[in-house]
Amino acid sequence: LMFYGGGAGSPRPFSAEWFELVRWLLAECDRRDMTLGLCLWGSGCPWYGEASKSKLYSGKEFGVPPGAFDITLPNSGAAFIDRVLKPLKENLGEWYGKRFKIWFTDEEHFPGFDVDFKETKFFLDEFRRRKGYDLNEARKNPADLEPKIRIDACDVRLSLAEENWFKPIHDWHQA
Repeated sequence: LMFYGGGAGSPRPFSAEWFELVRWLLAECDRRDMTLGLCLWGSGCPWYGEASKSKLYSGKEFGVPPGAFDITLPNSGAAFIDRVLKPLKENLGEWYGKRFKIWFTDEEHFPGFDVDFKETKFFLDEFRRRKGYDLNEARKNPADLEPKIRIDACDVRLSLAEENWFKPIHDWHQA
């Protein structure tokens, strides 16, 4: 199993030299009937900051700070596919899906599900559209509705992540 994180090391992840090394490693895995996986998460991963700069994904328009990434935002899954999965598939060729079958995260907190989740204008507008009430107004005097408000907020966050991150990535792999 191969991990990447922290931003250090040579060759630079996703460079031509790195892909050459990974293809060699996959050939060795094939000789030994092994599978190779890659951990793709954390601020040191090559896609994390790059995805937020992608033409497919601009968090700025949703109020997300530069370099940040939020899986609840539109096109977040498309940015990950464009910046990570497509280059992996294109550069690993026949090994992708044969010996290279696993990419995963070891994080408990996905961007967009952090404790300090930034409720962007996009999120608040989606909340209002989906739940029929203003989240900020409801929080001013929640009374007995506080559990419902929290559940509704989590429901919208999870729905947005499913629609914008998990489903597009799942569908891409199925195609």
